[in-house]
Amino acid sequence: MEMKTCSNSCLILFDKDNAVIFSPFSFSLQRIWLALVIAVVGASIFFDSASASFIDGSCRGVMGNREIYKKVVRVCEDCTNIFRLPGLDVMCRDRCFHNEWFLLCLNAANREDEIENFKVWISILSAGQ
Repeated sequence: MEMKTCSNSCLILFDKDNAVIFSPFSFSLQRIWLALVIAVVGASIFFDSASASFIDGSCRGVMGNREIYKKVVRVCEDCTNIFRLPGLDVMCRDRCFHNEWFLLCLNAANREDEIENFKVWISILSAGQ
């Protein structure tokens, strides 16, 4: 393998059949490009998970009532952890918690004694529908 330098600070490596050019500028651009890609992907993952935890398309009253939403959605999360069924959390949150899955989850989480509180909270979350 033979090595030569260019006039513009690049390095050329010669193999038997191929020449590979290394430039400090190409490394800098690759680093910048990689940093931008990592930043964009990281930001999209963060914002998707942050917004998904607070915005539920079927519950119009979530904004301004995030603490209530956290309490109600916690029942679905606990239920998903108990039964380990794929998609159970989505079924539990369906129609802004107005479904039989939510009631099943409330019972499974041993919180049926709080059903009156949950009825009020769900009515607040589904206001405007």
